[in-house]
Amino acid sequence: MNRPQACPWAIREVVFAFLAGFIFSALPALFAFGESHLPLAGELLACVLQSAGFISVPLLLVCGVYRQPISTLGFRRPAPREFFLVACLGGGFLYLLNLMLSTLMLWILPEAWVQEQSVVLLLEMADAPVERVLIVLFILLLAPFSEELLFRAFLYPALCRQMSEKRAVFCGAAVFAALHLNLFAFVPLFAGGIGFNWIYARYRNLWYNVAVHMMWNALSLLLYFLA
Repeated sequence: MNRPQACPWAIREVVFAFLAGFIFSALPALFAFGESHLPLAGELLACVLQSAGFISVPLLLVCGVYRQPISTLGFRRPAPREFFLVACLGGGFLYLLNLMLSTLMLWILPEAWVQEQSVVLLLEMADAPVERVLIVLFILLLAPFSEELLFRAFLYPALCRQMSEKRAVFCGAAVFAALHLNLFAFVPLFAGGIGFNWIYARYRNLWYNVAVHMMWNALSLLLYFLA
């Protein structure tokens, strides 16, 4: 792995980015007037606002406050052939690993613990084709970009300031899995987080991570619609 260059931000800025994302996601609920469940539009808007917080805060802090170039976060031009191979092989491998671990969790955990991820629940709520298209675009584009920017480009270098690279890989993966707030999916997401952190540490290019994450999500969507 290539050790990331010392970054000027620390864990406290990462915590601030997490809080900003969750605060942004709560904004639609302020206009629900006590309803127990937000309509699909409100749920999707909450997801988009959360992603906006996960993207805007790291960019503002790194580029605006610390005056660092965008390449500090791993925005570098990828080598086309290598990029394609990493996206296909990495995304396919992590998807299969996630599928196997999810199946294992189904055998081990009580049925009451089995819980769908929030984006899957959004798809199940969608009735109109345009709703499904918007949700699919969120899953394929916005979610991978925002999560990789926050967890890999922003969190991982900050962790490397406090601990060894190996510990940072595992600690970052645990945070990634825990913040999905899904006990059933924790182990598969933890394994995926290790893979994503290793890819970022290996290539130091955020676009590789985004492409791998998009491939993973695309394969998951394909399985969902086939099922």
